[in-house]
Amino acid sequence: MAKAINPRKRQQGSVDELPSGALRVRVYTGVDPITKRRYDLVEVVAPGPKAWDRAEEIRLCFVAEVKQRRSPRTTVTIDQLLDRYLDQHQCGKRTVTGYRECVDKHVRPFIGDRKVWSIDADVLDSLYAELGRCRDTARRGGGQTTRPRARTTATTVADRKCRGERGGLDD
Repeated sequence: MAKAINPRKRQQGSVDELPSGALRVRVYTGVDPITKRRYDLVEVVAPGPKAWDRAEEIRLCFVAEVKQRRSPRTTVTIDQLLDRYLDQHQCGKRTVTGYRECVDKHVRPFIGDRKVWSIDADVLDSLYAELGRCRDTARRGGGQTTRPRARTTATTVADRKCRGERGGLDD
């Protein structure tokens, strides 16, 4: 026996008209597991003759993403995630202090302000490349470098970042 479709079933998501004439598409995805706040997928469609059709397409795509669990589940940044991890990490004080120093010096300046869901392979490759060029991270005990390096006194972006100066991947 076939299931009857409920004609009164509530539509998932909404399309609202803004004072500018643009349309805002909003679909509820759940509660952010880290911040415990409501999380919605939102997109604004520019006003125009086909704006309502485009907004409905976007709403249907958002609904499909939510059903397939492909939508980002959190809006936190790398900084927030690292703070939470280091606060909950169970090991010695000196170990956590060392981890914090490494994170503060090498990770936060490069990708700390980015949203977790925006980190992809290209961003990580850029981070690894910068870390490889940084003289502080390339050193082993006794000042030895992990790979041959041209003799230069020039300062790289990675060297400046390791010393806490401004400028980084997006500069």
